[in-house]
Amino acid sequence: METDLTHELEQLRARVRADRRATSDPLLVFGALVLGFAVAGPFLGGLGAGGRHLGLLMFWPVLTFFALLGLWLGSRRRAARDGVGEGSPSYRTVTAGYVVAQVVIVVVLIPVLFVGVFLPLVWPAAVLAAIGAWQRNRTLVLLGVVIGVAGGLESLLVLRLSLPPTWAWLQSVVYALAGVALLTAGLVTRRRERSSP
Repeated sequence: METDLTHELEQLRARVRADRRATSDPLLVFGALVLGFAVAGPFLGGLGAGGRHLGLLMFWPVLTFFALLGLWLGSRRRAARDGVGEGSPSYRTVTAGYVVAQVVIVVVLIPVLFVGVFLPLVWPAAVLAAIGAWQRNRTLVLLGVVIGVAGGLESLLVLRLSLPPTWAWLQSVVYALAGVALLTAGLVTRRRERSSP
């Protein structure tokens, strides 16, 4: 009897997540950001790019804030329109927590901003994993961890190989592939969400 209740609870949780698009929306938003970074990254310059490095330092913190704000506003609109509700672990809480974390990072730990420069895929992966942990969404946690580990390994490999600047396009290809993977996962999840009973 207890296993039946557990199974029914899991089905109900999956239906609510599907109605709230709790899995597909973050995957699509952060997939688009990673793809955008693949395109914009080379134009933002490196740390020695004569002042252009500020764009590289601010890319992930600023765009992540706007992504979370967009997820929150979309969730609020959907809650008002469909009556599904934002849920107790809403994007409002995640967005507010992110803003507080950014203030702490800037005031106390400015070197953390360099994660976005040296480990560009780790920043969005950490945010996806945090959203997943907050919402108890294993899919987001798993994809966040996979993208984070892949991004960390990619950065270590690039540093280890000391690739010349003419090979910078290779990093953009890796970021583009990660963005396309997140977008594909988001689209597949969205299709499943729409077809769920």
